[in-house]
Amino acid sequence: MGGNVFGNTRRIKKDEYVKLTNDLLYEFHRYLLKNNLVDDNYYGIVKHYRDKKDFGDIDLISTVDKKHFIDFMNQNINVSDSKFKVTSIKSTPDEVHFSIIYGDNPEPVQLDYIIVSKEDFEWAYNYYSFNDLHALIGNVAGFLDLSFGHKSLFKDIYTDKDGNVIDIPKNLLFRDKNSNDNVFYKDKIELTNNFKEALSLLDYPCDYIESKEQLKQHVAKFVDGFTDGKTVTAFSQYGMDKFKTVKDIIEFPMESDYFDKHLYVGKNHKSANRDKKRQNIQEAMEFYAKLDSLEKRDDISPKELEELEVRALRLRYFNQQENKLVLTPFSHYEKKLEEIKEKAKLKYFMDEKFSLFNLAQYVKHVPDAKNKMSNKELAKQELEFIKDFKRYLHGKMTMRLMDAKEFDQAISSLYDSWIDSLTDKSIEHNYEFVY
Repeated sequence: MGGNVFGNTRRIKKDEYVKLTNDLLYEFHRYLLKNNLVDDNYYGIVKHYRDKKDFGDIDLISTVDKKHFIDFMNQNINVSDSKFKVTSIKSTPDEVHFSIIYGDNPEPVQLDYIIVSKEDFEWAYNYYSFNDLHALIGNVAGFLDLSFGHKSLFKDIYTDKDGNVIDIPKNLLFRDKNSNDNVFYKDKIELTNNFKEALSLLDYPCDYIESKEQLKQHVAKFVDGFTDGKTVTAFSQYGMDKFKTVKDIIEFPMESDYFDKHLYVGKNHKSANRDKKRQNIQEAMEFYAKLDSLEKRDDISPKELEELEVRALRLRYFNQQENKLVLTPFSHYEKKLEEIKEKAKLKYFMDEKFSLFNLAQYVKHVPDAKNKMSNKELAKQELEFIKDFKRYLHGKMTMRLMDAKEFDQAISSLYDSWIDSLTDKSIEHNYEFVY
């Protein structure tokens, strides 16, 4: 997605985009029929706002394995009567990018094939629809310390080394400089991959959401219409009446009670740089910046007014009632949270107890190994000996929390077993000091 993978592709005018996507989806559908891949899969052209005049690329999202789509596209290489010809391919685990020539225009355009699982398809299809709409909604989710991603609505969880949860605000606007000081472990809890449920939770209407079965029906209708010469577009137009212009996309996030214009400035460096490259995001931020949250007064400067607005937002955030309430519908949340706490404690245990420095004290065949390691006096062969012992432990031990006595007994016993295995003449090694 984005239309800048190859650096030499052109933008596509709307009339050509309609023809290209029609030809593409129809031919791909025929390929899938021929290979018995239609019934068990979902696929479709990602939707856009209705009045969009040109396009940086074509986004086709699908559950069909990328090897099949690459095979389908390869059949169009150097084919004289093909409507589109592949000139270049770049592949990543979740996307395949194609540079293709369509019709008589020698300048290539970009086609992105986005692969998702059947479980994630409905969410991803709706998330990518209507340009940057759902990226903008992601900022609103951030007020509740949630992430509205391309696969699900989830919550990042941070803990210290003892498994205690550390509350770190999603938006930098609510963080202090010491927020990350004691973070040892990070994980996430997926709350839902039901798109309607997530939108409702964020206080948005769901009338524009299209189910994967509805999309499947549209594709079937399109194929029938294409064959009969009827004017049915490859992309579904479900919801396009709601999002006719960029302005509709920009204004929609404001419908949530959680919306605040200042949520669009508290971003990390990586997110901010990414947003600079997205025109719709930039237009939205400029639009939100001009909104008046508080009544203007002659005795307060614009800067002081902005500071008051941010202070009011921070007070609302730190009240935390909304942040906690939003998690109540998810019965699995507390269970998953406890699992993450245990993972954090186990990771710390593993990092500490299974460090080379700690294991050195159990290695009897390298006298004073721990002190040698502290003073950087350990010979190369001795260090490799300890590393091999660590690998042996990982293959033999069930990794779980243990008290100090139990751990000492287990490691000492396994060390003796390892040495016994090394003294077996059938086992080759270079540790002369073992014999």
